[in-house]
Amino acid sequence: MAAVGNRLLMLVPSVGSAFGEQVEVLAKHLRDYGVRVFLVVPGHYYEERPRHPDDWVIKTTGSKLVAAIRLLSPLMLWSLTRYLFRVMPRWVYVYCGEAYPPAMLVLLLCRLLRIKSVLSIHDAVPHPGKFFDFALGTLRLPSLHLTSVLHTFSEHARDILERRFPHKHVIASPLLDLAELYLRYPAIRNVARELVLCFGRIEPYKDIPCVVAAFTGLRRNHPSAMLRIVGKNGLGRELFSITKGVPNCQIINKFLPPFALAEELSAAQVCIFAYSEASHSGGAELALAFGCNVVATRVPAFNGIAGLPGVFLFEPGNAQDCTEALARAVNTPKRSRDRNALERVVSSNQERARLFLHQAQVVDVANFV
Repeated sequence: MAAVGNRLLMLVPSVGSAFGEQVEVLAKHLRDYGVRVFLVVPGHYYEERPRHPDDWVIKTTGSKLVAAIRLLSPLMLWSLTRYLFRVMPRWVYVYCGEAYPPAMLVLLLCRLLRIKSVLSIHDAVPHPGKFFDFALGTLRLPSLHLTSVLHTFSEHARDILERRFPHKHVIASPLLDLAELYLRYPAIRNVARELVLCFGRIEPYKDIPCVVAAFTGLRRNHPSAMLRIVGKNGLGRELFSITKGVPNCQIINKFLPPFALAEELSAAQVCIFAYSEASHSGGAELALAFGCNVVATRVPAFNGIAGLPGVFLFEPGNAQDCTEALARAVNTPKRSRDRNALERVVSSNQERARLFLHQAQVVDVANFV
């Protein structure tokens, strides 16, 4: 059976954190370009989104253990195989989740059926400090070898993958700007001066000790400054040990839906990203769309925003340098939200989706190793 037309099977084994939002925006723009997207996602992806009739659901309801067992279920893998044969896509796109069994199965089937496959790698090198990330970095190797094309989200990450997999074709296109989702919520007026926001899943590489130390230094000259750490806690008890006894510091230990995070961004004057390492990040771009000043480390993830108004960079791990950057940021007024910002973001995302589509389709599948 031959692949049909411009069909794309897009497999997303994990839609946690911002992955689901990236997929939502990307699928929309790909469909706008005339690609018939058959989206395969876990069922909880549709808790706040309408389901497209072409989509197929991986049933993962229940606890994390139950969800993991279902991802290994022979019945589910057999159903996914039948779905792929029914769709017979022109190409397959696996969006991250490369260590998951459904991803490996689909990439193996693509190789056997000579269907072009593209695999997005979120982290070219696993983040340090977490055994789970290190384990996934090892388990994903079969998928990286099976895919036709490797895709990542920055030139820095592409350089890393090209060095590690010299026989693979590697392409790069930036993450889509999630402000397209968040700017649709009305802006609130009560901007809290000297409110510093740290948002996103809290992981070791985000260097919360540096954030807290810099904030403590900031309060010597700005005693009314406030710090809000918002996101699902990936540090466990360590997070509360780091912030214990720090005045004006609040922890909101949960993943916020878009409307709630939009309120946080509307209220904050400064957003901080003290990443010890990162090749890409969409958080700073989102913060800038809301007019927040951004304090971030000099790592590849923030090369694209260096020099922009309201951006203050510092050396990773240097709390004193971070304190000085924070002081400059809180002394800089927050910019008002541009009425045309959403229109510009949508246009930018259209171009990013087109770039991804162009790069993914110009590769000859017969040349993959």
